[in-house]
Amino acid sequence: MEGVCYLQDERITDFPTIYALVQQVVRNSPIGSMGLVYQSEGPWLWLRNPDDSVSSFEVLNLYVVNGQLLYRDWGANRSLGSIAVKLQD
Repeated sequence: MEGVCYLQDERITDFPTIYALVQQVVRNSPIGSMGLVYQSEGPWLWLRNPDDSVSSFEVLNLYVVNGQLLYRDWGANRSLGSIAVKLQD
């Protein structure tokens, strides 16, 4: 008997879904820790770093894999942290 194991990543890449998710996370985060900025090319997420500097990420390049918010960029994609998603009924 031969066993087969098939693993699949849970992936969210749809822009409207990611944008709604990011909006919800920003609304529920401490004031000044993150926010959204709207530029001509679309919305950007900004995050305050532990050293008080700010990093920004184009929302169009964000996606979620297995509960990790990731940023698609040149080279290795950057993890922005774990994220929990609450789906409405």
